[in-house]
Amino acid sequence: MSANVTVSFDSLYSDKLRKNHIARPEEEAGIRTVIEHRRTVIRNCKLDVELKDIDRAIKALMHRRKAALRRRGAHQKFVGDHESLLSGILHLPEDILSKIFPDLVPSAGKWPRTHPIVKISHVCRQWRNSTLSNPRLWRPPSVLSPGTNPRC
Repeated sequence: MSANVTVSFDSLYSDKLRKNHIARPEEEAGIRTVIEHRRTVIRNCKLDVELKDIDRAIKALMHRRKAALRRRGAHQKFVGDHESLLSGILHLPEDILSKIFPDLVPSAGKWPRTHPIVKISHVCRQWRNSTLSNPRLWRPPSVLSPGTNPRC
C-alpha cells in the first residue's frame, strides 16, 4: 500500500457525521452495527499486528542508524585527529611563535578568567615549551590608577 493512500469509508450515516446530529432511537441499532462491523474489519485485517511489525522495524532501523552515526563519528574523529598532525601552524619555528604569542595577551581591558597563554600552551608540546620559555607572556596585566598617564 502506498504512503499517500487516502481511505474513505461511507455508511448509511455518513451524511450525518460532523453535523451535531443526534441519533434517533431507531438509528442507534444501525449505528452500533456499522461500528461493530468496522471493528471486525480492523481485527480481521490484523492492522494492530501490522502496526506492531512496522514499529519493530522502525526501532531496528533507528538502532542501525545510531550505530552507523557512531561509526561515522569515530571515522571522522580519526581523520580529524590525523589531519591535525599536518597543520601548518604547528610547524612554525620558535622565533616566529615568540613574535606571535605576545600579541595574544590583552594589553588592557578585562582579562579572561583563564590566562590566554594557558590555552595556547595546551595546543602541543612545542607551543607549551615556547610559552613557558617566554617570560614576557606571563606578565600581569598593567594596572593604571585613574588619572595616571600611561605614557609616563
